[in-house]
Amino acid sequence: MFITVRPNFVDIVGYQFEKVHTGAIKWLLDSSNKLIDHTEKSNVLRNLYKTCGILPPFKSSDINFIECKPEFSIGSGKRVDLVIEITLNNRDLKYIVIEMKVDTIAKEDQLTATYDGFHSSEDAIFILFLFGSSQICQIPKHDHFNTFCLNDIISAFNNIDSEHYIYRDWMDSLHGELRKGKTIKDLLPTLTDIKNKNSWRRNGYRTHFTAFYYLYNHLKSNSKNKIAWNIYSGNNNPIMNWESGWLDKTISSKTITFYWEFNYQDLILKVKLPKEKYLSSQELHQLKSNIISIVSKNPEIKGNIARRQSIPRVYNSLYKWKFDFLTESFEEIMMKAELIIQKIHPELKKSNWEFPKSKSV
Repeated sequence: MFITVRPNFVDIVGYQFEKVHTGAIKWLLDSSNKLIDHTEKSNVLRNLYKTCGILPPFKSSDINFIECKPEFSIGSGKRVDLVIEITLNNRDLKYIVIEMKVDTIAKEDQLTATYDGFHSSEDAIFILFLFGSSQICQIPKHDHFNTFCLNDIISAFNNIDSEHYIYRDWMDSLHGELRKGKTIKDLLPTLTDIKNKNSWRRNGYRTHFTAFYYLYNHLKSNSKNKIAWNIYSGNNNPIMNWESGWLDKTISSKTITFYWEFNYQDLILKVKLPKEKYLSSQELHQLKSNIISIVSKNPEIKGNIARRQSIPRVYNSLYKWKFDFLTESFEEIMMKAELIIQKIHPELKKSNWEFPKSKSV
């Protein structure tokens, strides 16, 4: 006899799609769905207010109707992921305005546009739901938006009295995502190629970016000052930046900015230029040579010079130190990385370099 396990609909459609979560919330809370008791719906709404630190402006008996509006238009081609419109018995309207992110990183200008574009901000609370690796990436600060990470979302919806598969599947998927973030280090001994996308997908991670964001979160927990490390996307690469390390220096009347980041498994010292070709290829190479001279005084932290570039870009690698997440402990990696920064960064600060003058022809 074979026992068939019913697949989770969230996994079938795709956890990474915000519309999956929007649809589940609409199904749970909209008054048109009679399968969920009215009191259960109002309890969730009140939970959302309370988690925002706001006294709920209504009791369950005050609510006449709840309408959930996905992809709500706020004009100028802009839309909000979900607006929950609450009609009270006295005809007053209250709104819960929700933007959602799974693995993409929220931007402050999007939140500002949502707040500025919504028609009744005085009767609304604004919430940013973070369902995936976005919750451990750099979260934008906004005066009017309340950020809910996965624990907060689960807490708000956790106690609905329903055995319906839509609710159970959705909650199971939220708890599953929470587990993935916590247990990802346990997978490392089973991997042979940490950048293999298919390997991560087979283990339930949507992309290798998602996996690296979660790995970085474990890595930074070993830092002496973990809040100094910010996780975000470098468009082509997952990044963890040392926020305290941005250093402006003027060399031969040219102002440039040094900074540090983990890029995949490598710790890299980089330089940001105001624009492409701001430095010549020779000047950029001179910077790399200067870094080599600093490192040579500390042979225990020797790494590798970044490859030579014919055209300096805005963001340029100068020197890198390679680590292996599969064989080295995160405690050891972070200890070495912070030792490197401790040795090199003060030397950058006190450096007084000049670029060689171009020879006249």
